[in-house]
Amino acid sequence: MRHFSAVCATLFASIILSPAQTYTPPTSGRTDINLDPGWKFIQQNVSGAHAPSFDDSSWTNINLPHTWDIADGQSYPPSNYYTGISWYRVHFTPNTSFANSHFFLKFDGAFRVTDVYLNGNFLGEHQGGFAAFVFDVTPYLNIGGDNVLAVEVNNSINANVPPLAADFTFWGGIYRDVHLLVTSPVQISPIAWGSPGVYLKTTSVSASSANLQITTVVSNSTSTAQNVVVRTVVTDANTNVVTALTNNVLLAASSVSNVVASTVVSNPHLWNGRLDPYLYQTFVELQNSTGVVDMVAQSLGFRWFSVDPTNGFFLNGQHYDLHGVNMHQDWLNCGWALTDAQRDTNIVFLKDIGATFLRLSHYEHNDYTYQLADKDGICVWSEVPLI
Repeated sequence: MRHFSAVCATLFASIILSPAQTYTPPTSGRTDINLDPGWKFIQQNVSGAHAPSFDDSSWTNINLPHTWDIADGQSYPPSNYYTGISWYRVHFTPNTSFANSHFFLKFDGAFRVTDVYLNGNFLGEHQGGFAAFVFDVTPYLNIGGDNVLAVEVNNSINANVPPLAADFTFWGGIYRDVHLLVTSPVQISPIAWGSPGVYLKTTSVSASSANLQITTVVSNSTSTAQNVVVRTVVTDANTNVVTALTNNVLLAASSVSNVVASTVVSNPHLWNGRLDPYLYQTFVELQNSTGVVDMVAQSLGFRWFSVDPTNGFFLNGQHYDLHGVNMHQDWLNCGWALTDAQRDTNIVFLKDIGATFLRLSHYEHNDYTYQLADKDGICVWSEVPLI
């Protein structure tokens, strides 16, 4: 049985490097395979649909992202659009070059309760319509052979899963992307709440300095202990190295550990909204004796803010006018099943009207939306879906 240990690994070295030194990210060591094309779909509950041998030839051919009842669901107020169980199935074949790798299925979002089966094996149930979720599928995958992924999605009202009621449509379906992640058996774990496994925390931010803590969730999926190096490189927007931090870690067999490194960044270039949305980049490399076996990159901004009941919002000590819109994640004739290109267009519209602020109603949006807001300097109000 795998176990989790909250290990704050000893910081082995902290090296402040010349800003003239540029950084070229290594090959990440992982492969992200998009599984959106070629699905079969039926808008009803079907007995035995999880079985690999089930005959789905009469089902509808679709690609992800997908939602159902577009015409009924986008009327206002919403008419009696379908709420209930639907099924999705897809076949895929991992390349034999991935032998001795580790495999994860990642769903960026499905609404509302999702049961997932691979080759007839029940992987688990995710409750909640907006967060990403991940399953470790290594024991169940046929490398070089046919694999059948079957997914039951239920968008019925569920008293245990918010939102419970609202004035907008609860679009059922696998309405965001699905990925097969291929990694080394020792990897930066994607299991933790569907996150990248790298957590960046900034504190005591000012124009003169900022504290930065990087927590990396590292998983050893092998049956033996492993010596690894977690190397974190922070660069400025021009790929100049700002700082590099190194942790030497001994990972127990079949374990997951938090590896923590901390530093102070002097004179940080502040993220300053639409005026100057400056972002650093953070690259976390996982190395063993053979080299880099995994790598995750995350953008990073330094800023501080406050709110005064009389004088309003302040960003980095200066008054900053917040004006903008409230935005759902749906489009006409698409429901919630958007592409990144459509999310790009949303941000273009926001910039065209001069928005500095975006309220993301009324739930967690696709991660790419937050990345775009960071990059383009838009302050975000993010909500939980309890309406």
